[in-house]
Amino acid sequence: MTINDLYKGLKARQFVPVYLLQGDEPFFIDRAVRFFETEILPEAERSFNLTIFYGKDSKAQDIIDTCMRYPMFSEHQVVIIKEANQLRDLEKLESYFEHIVPTTILVIAYKNGSYDKRRKVYKLISQKGVVFDSNKIYDRELPAFVDRLLKEKKLTIDDKASRMLVDSIGNNLAAIVNEIDKISLHLQAGEKVTADHIEKFVGISKEFNVFELQNALLEKDHKKAFRILHFMQNNPKANPMVLTMSNIHAAYTKLYKYMHVGQLSSNELWSRFQIHSSSLASFNKAKKLYSREEVEDVFSIILEYDLRSKGLFNSGTDDFGLLTELVYRVCHPRTTAGIGK
Repeated sequence: MTINDLYKGLKARQFVPVYLLQGDEPFFIDRAVRFFETEILPEAERSFNLTIFYGKDSKAQDIIDTCMRYPMFSEHQVVIIKEANQLRDLEKLESYFEHIVPTTILVIAYKNGSYDKRRKVYKLISQKGVVFDSNKIYDRELPAFVDRLLKEKKLTIDDKASRMLVDSIGNNLAAIVNEIDKISLHLQAGEKVTADHIEKFVGISKEFNVFELQNALLEKDHKKAFRILHFMQNNPKANPMVLTMSNIHAAYTKLYKYMHVGQLSSNELWSRFQIHSSSLASFNKAKKLYSREEVEDVFSIILEYDLRSKGLFNSGTDDFGLLTELVYRVCHPRTTAGIGK
């Protein structure tokens, strides 16, 4: 069952007695739980007919006793178990699933994993209710996720702004939603989110950030790379060395894979290599500027500076000094390979 299928049934008020929400992506589980809390019962009925348990502090028998009750002045009661993965005797709910009360809607929020499908409890839930698997979405799906969120708010976003947002936050859906909510407060329906909006409302510089640093390195423009690096070092907490190096390594990994293919559409480049259209010109230029051997040298250089940043073979050079050396050597890989060894 997809998240859309789940909401479609709930909005049509086609309820089942038990819902198991499980998986490694907490965002969709939290959103679904919120829906059960606020949308199933009218506000006036929640005082008597909405009960929330927390797995760590609850016992299965208490949950069963609550589920066996009938609703007061309502068609249904909603019982939610949050953090169900911490309910030590969850398997004892088996007795309830064999004698379910149809007016009770039991929601089991099982985050950070999935319940064992071999257990009888799981089989009973899947027979009498709904199992929703909340899986992590792939990085390549994040721009589409951003587009969908903005579409709900009657907004759109340009390619550069989308890349800045996705690459800076990463695969943290809740954080992406928070930033989009923040941006949408300042825009009118029909407007397009731009890099200027990201810089102003999210706080990511549109010119001096790790993504522009990647592009400068790919184009072997060490002067521009140094200017960006100097700006980034004024805010080291937002640009830790380990993250900066990780992003540089990711860019050259993409380049190395891209070198071995022919012409591809922007959609194919994103789905196969996570190369965003806003960086396509830099990657195309890099294909001409770098040989395969040079990219392999870059990997060796990055590994060397990763070790030095951790204290190995380092005589006391600070992070800014290491990154400055790294930037120069990545732009000149063949002539500087092995210098620091």
